[in-house]
Amino acid sequence: MVRPLNTVESRAGPYMNKSVAMAGEEPTVHTDIRISAVFLALYIIGAISNTMIFHINRRRGHKFFMS
Repeated sequence: MVRPLNTVESRAGPYMNKSVAMAGEEPTVHTDIRISAVFLALYIIGAISNTMIFHINRRRGHKFFMS
């Protein structure tokens, strides 16, 4: 039986855990959904906080010109 060269087992050395996908390896839905959800939450929190700061500064009369 010939193994393809792009599997984790064929590229992993004796020091690597073969059951863990390293960065750039095959994606898994279970892991990718969790990571994407974390980044989406951080993006939404950042957008809300920036909008709040913008509106607070606008009420104070601060001018923000497009650069």
